[in-house]
Amino acid sequence: MSHQEFRDHVAHAVERFRKDKEKLSEQQEEVQRKRAQVQLKELQKKEKEKAKKVLPVRTDTVINTGVNQVLAQGG
Repeated sequence: MSHQEFRDHVAHAVERFRKDKEKLSEQQEEVQRKRAQVQLKELQKKEKEKAKKVLPVRTDTVINTGVNQVLAQGG
């Protein structure tokens, strides 16, 4: 193998290594992005379920009923 062929092989190997490294980096970023999206959706789902469990309190009905009872008693 001549010196030129050896240099060509080394250059090709280095280019392939850099390309693979870049590809791996992009894949890792994509995985992190997807993981963050999944975690956000899980949190939103938990908050939505928690909101369904907490029912709103209607204080106006309780107050009006109490006032009507006082008025009915001649208050």
